[in-house]
Amino acid sequence: MPDDMTSLAAAIVADVMPRKTRVHMIPQDAPAAARVVQRLIADTGRVFERGDPVRLKRDQLTGTMRAHRLTPEGVIIEAHHVCQPFIVVKKKDSFEERDVTLSAGHAKLILLGGEWELRPLHGVTSAPILDDAGGIRSADGYDDATGLWCDGVPDMRNVAHAPTEEQANSALMTLRQMFRTFPFADSPRVHDAALGVDVVDLKNPPGADETAALAGVLTAVCRPSLHLAPGWLIRAAAMSGAGSGKGYLARAMSIIAFGSTPQPFNKGHDAGELDKRLVAELIEASPVLLLDNLNNMSLRSDILASVL
Repeated sequence: MPDDMTSLAAAIVADVMPRKTRVHMIPQDAPAAARVVQRLIADTGRVFERGDPVRLKRDQLTGTMRAHRLTPEGVIIEAHHVCQPFIVVKKKDSFEERDVTLSAGHAKLILLGGEWELRPLHGVTSAPILDDAGGIRSADGYDDATGLWCDGVPDMRNVAHAPTEEQANSALMTLRQMFRTFPFADSPRVHDAALGVDVVDLKNPPGADETAALAGVLTAVCRPSLHLAPGWLIRAAAMSGAGSGKGYLARAMSIIAFGSTPQPFNKGHDAGELDKRLVAELIEASPVLLLDNLNNMSLRSDILASVL
């Protein structure tokens, strides 16, 4: 390429690419250079504290935001968003700056260096945020008040601040209509000719099982704003439980609360495997953990007990 064309190409690239801080990767003081890059990455607000430094990434299967531990490879990617590492090379009669990719060694130093001073990530939510005064609000992105990453939270401005009893009863009936086909054990049922199946008789007040399911929906909606909340154990009769809708009920709760379907996982071959899977799921900050297919077995996990 002629020199003038080379200069033109360089000028175009310089104009398109964002201006990056140049960082001298001094061979004699690698930790100092690592601290500079670490500070630049932390200042972007793209990396958060969740036991370890994590970054958010959209899951291609569920469409939800998930947190992933920052790896050395991830550090390299984040570093090149904000800076251009370079080294100084001695020529015959001069010195020359040479752009380089951040090395794996420097990336490990950055991860192990500590003192990130990152914002805490307490979870990811698509549900509205509740405050101590009873208010409901929407947010987008990182919410400083709660430490939650808000992703697709619906606009709540049209929700009445003090609903009437009539509005509350109407909302309850809407939920009961949605769940009327589930076989709640203690609910009187009637045949629905339009659907061709038996459904909960909505003329009666909800029984204990239906009430528990409705409480599960409300708990899921409120969970990101609660310090403490129970988990939900959905069970059916041992002889007729298969295909009764246990997993479907759990997915329905998640869809209503967060607009997404959770990816189920199972216990694994032993308690240690279950704990590993729980830790991995917790780090990702998924709004729902769906532990599936625990048929005819005992569930024991100190980590699960601590989480709950």
